[in-house]
Amino acid sequence: MVVGGWRRQCKILAMVVMVLGFERLKREKLCRFERRLQTIAIVVNRFAQARDCLLPMGITSENVAERYGVTRQEQDQAAVTSHKRAAAATASGKFRDEIVPVSTKIVDPRTGEEKPVTISVDDGIRPNTNLTDLAKLKPAFNKNGSTTAGNKIVATSKLFGGSILDLYNASGGLLATAGADRKVLVWVGVRWGGVEKNTYINKIK
Repeated sequence: MVVGGWRRQCKILAMVVMVLGFERLKREKLCRFERRLQTIAIVVNRFAQARDCLLPMGITSENVAERYGVTRQEQDQAAVTSHKRAAAATASGKFRDEIVPVSTKIVDPRTGEEKPVTISVDDGIRPNTNLTDLAKLKPAFNKNGSTTAGNKIVATSKLFGGSILDLYNASGGLLATAGADRKVLVWVGVRWGGVEKNTYINKIK
């Protein structure tokens, strides 16, 4: 969606583009899990674009790690650091103004009882994550790989996630309108999930 908005600006089709995105992973029946993800659901086969890009994100992680020489130990350390920082930020209330509480109902799989719940914190944070435990995990996507259940991206299947971004075409930059009148990103491309070290970080102003 961000790519689409950026392209419209490049073609002078729009000066301001609002981009809205939602993730609802658990609601999308893209795979039949009872067949161990081997059978792709009919919905995928309806779209040529989907059929041509059936590459799991876990494999793209392996590709990026191999291309840029990111070791298993470095990934595990990054995971530990990320969880520790996220836990500390949550405890100190730094995310309080960024997460909108959502109330819904869930069915207990053991009892079948429906009960109301309010989700107001990120449920993927594991404060007790440590290098010793992560080192015990086997690669999740490639038997000789480095991406594991402990250092991969969290699949937040219990939540609906969403964000809104306004793209302003000002001096060739992408500007967010969430109270910050500054450049937040420089476009680098979408062929790979990762970029050279500091390629984009140094361009943020």
